[in-house]
Amino acid sequence: MSILRNRRYIASGIFIAVIVAIIMVYFNYLSPQHRAKYHLDFVHKSINEMHPAILEPDATAFLDWHKNGYQKARELLLQVHTEADEAAVLRFYMAGYQDPHVNGYWDKRPYSKIDAKEDLWAGFVLAAKTNGYFVQYRKNGEQYPPENAKILSCDQQPIDELLKQHFSPYFDLRWHILKARDYSAKALTLMLSNTGILNRPQFATCDFLINNNINTYTIYWSTISEIEATHIAENYYSPYRLPLVTRLDEDTHWINVSDFQLNTPEAVESQTQLLTELLSINEMNTVILDTRGNQGGNSTHGFDILSAIFSKDPEAKNYFLNHLQLKSQGSSGLFRVSWQFYWSYDYMLNKTIAIQGAQSEQTLMLQDLLIRLKNALNRGEKSFYQAENSEHNNMPAPDDNWKSHMKLVLITDRHCMSSCLDFVDWAKLIPNLLHLGEPTDADTIYTQVADMQSKYSSESFIFRVPIKTNKRQREDNKPYIPDVIYEGNINDDKLLKPWVFNQIEKHFNTPAIQD
Repeated sequence: MSILRNRRYIASGIFIAVIVAIIMVYFNYLSPQHRAKYHLDFVHKSINEMHPAILEPDATAFLDWHKNGYQKARELLLQVHTEADEAAVLRFYMAGYQDPHVNGYWDKRPYSKIDAKEDLWAGFVLAAKTNGYFVQYRKNGEQYPPENAKILSCDQQPIDELLKQHFSPYFDLRWHILKARDYSAKALTLMLSNTGILNRPQFATCDFLINNNINTYTIYWSTISEIEATHIAENYYSPYRLPLVTRLDEDTHWINVSDFQLNTPEAVESQTQLLTELLSINEMNTVILDTRGNQGGNSTHGFDILSAIFSKDPEAKNYFLNHLQLKSQGSSGLFRVSWQFYWSYDYMLNKTIAIQGAQSEQTLMLQDLLIRLKNALNRGEKSFYQAENSEHNNMPAPDDNWKSHMKLVLITDRHCMSSCLDFVDWAKLIPNLLHLGEPTDADTIYTQVADMQSKYSSESFIFRVPIKTNKRQREDNKPYIPDVIYEGNINDDKLLKPWVFNQIEKHFNTPAIQD
């Protein structure tokens, strides 16, 4: 009996030791706090080694946040206990740079759910508009505010100040940007593992303006079902659209200018077909350029589309190209040199060859860039110009008396940034362009990113860091404001398209077509 008793004691001791070891490993290595610290250090180190502003003494705001913001983020690590807290710290640090090109996402989260919490929502989702914050989607039930109700405050705190103070530091500090306000508004009623908020304010009721009356609603948190998650996601972004031209009538064409990344063979094929169709059209009287969902990529794709549109009109093409070259004279992007940049783009080159082919324009551009980058590394240089000859030939000023016979319409949403903004720059060179939709996002002169991967245990965090200083005329973080702003759900084609046709009729004094 004593032998059996001893064996039990030994087994119990081993079991307890294993449990203690697992707990020690978790709290000393696998916890979200340790993961957050590892990824935070990785992001800070990547910026230090790759971002062009590090070498620019005049970039005082950037350099100050790089130093002091990093320390502030490290202090927040003590508050990290869940996956959502981990995300909050990283987003806090990245948001401080006030540049959407400094961003990241999780490619893989831990297999263990020990520090995960269920995604929750308040039964409704808010959307920011230029004139306030409104319910965009809701559960059925009288206990939830109706769609299009305008939220005024929560627990007597004015909604704008509440969002700006408690939410924007974890998403986007650029409060004049519609997308920044939208992210914070959605986070007010969504508790998601990848968009955490530290010290989230707890509120019991919110006041809404409904038919000129103020109504108070109690907040009821609940888990998010799969169907609800799908509807919520649909209200975040426009659904993906392949590059496509649709003929609406004899001379009216609607063009999806929504993908400048072309990350799939199908997207590459669609872009090629789009350009072929545009080049084959003899005359286009009205052209609608729909950029909804476009968050950047390779600006060459946008330039190719505009060039194809004007290919049959020599005057328009000359005007466009001359104005574009005049605008860019004497400027060229400046890359910062690093081995991290090299290995990131070497991986991108192999991926591009697999998707677009060895002779695609993007492949050849990447190959040339890598050759020049490797030469700069071998020479010990810190930077090099995007164009080997950074000086442009002087061109005569274009004839500003020329007016387009084409009715050119541009639609943007709040997510348009990077090369999408370049596309807007170019489209706005054409006189009498009608710009419709939502105010765009905005960016800084630090563009073109390299993807860096931070692995910690079973978790993988992808961080995107700018590698180029882009000299340009557009100011930092200045969005484009449409001539006419659309205040409805811009992702709803059934409501948007009739509105667009109506605006065309008003602006160009031409009968609106019926879709």
